[in-house]
Amino acid sequence: MEPTSNAITRLSQSGINEAVQILVGAFTGDPLMDYLFPDDENQCEQLGHFFHANLEYALIAGEIYLAPSSAGVAVWLFPGDAERPVILRENDPRLRLKDVLGEHTYAGLSRFTQFTNKLHRELISGSYFYLMFLGVKKIYQGKGIGSQLIKPMLARADEKRLPCLLDTITAKNVEFYTKRNFEVISETEVCGVGPHAWVMIRHPQP
Repeated sequence: MEPTSNAITRLSQSGINEAVQILVGAFTGDPLMDYLFPDDENQCEQLGHFFHANLEYALIAGEIYLAPSSAGVAVWLFPGDAERPVILRENDPRLRLKDVLGEHTYAGLSRFTQFTNKLHRELISGSYFYLMFLGVKKIYQGKGIGSQLIKPMLARADEKRLPCLLDTITAKNVEFYTKRNFEVISETEVCGVGPHAWVMIRHPQP
C-alpha cells in the first residue's frame, strides 16, 4: 500500500489524536518504550498519554508534520530559538503525566528527561533543530515515508545554517540517519542502565 498523495502537512490541534495513534503504533515494542513503560498490560494506554502530552507541548513550542495518508508523523522542537513561545512550567501539558502514569512510572520518565537534557547540553549549544519523534506506520515502513517527512525541515535547517540533533536506540535507525548526513556524536546507556542510545547530529549542508 502506498500513500495517496505527496503532500506533507503541518498538524493542528484537531489532528493530535490521529498523530498519537500513529506514534503509539510505531513505537509499541520499541526498546526505549519498553524500558520507560514496562507494564505490558497498560503500555499502549500509557504510550497514548505520553505522546498526547508531548504533542500538545510540541504544538506550542515546536512543529508537527503528517505524511500523506497519515502514514507517519515527525515532531520537531527548536531549542535556543528566542522567537518560539516559552511554556511556563505550571502550564506544561506534560506535568499531568504524573497523575495518569502513576508515581513510579512518572519518576522513571523524569529521570530519563533529566538524563537526555543534561546530555544534550553537554553536546550542543546555541540554536538547533531537534527531531523529537519520527514514527511511521508499520505497513508504510521501508517506503521512504521517514525521508519524506524530515526532508523539508532538513532543508530549512540548511537555509538557516543550523544543526539538527536526534536520539535513537536502534542500530537500524543509525544507518537510516547516517545516509541522511547525520553522524554519531555520543553513545551511552539510557540513564546508565537502560538500552544503548546514540545521539546524532547533522551539520548544515552546502
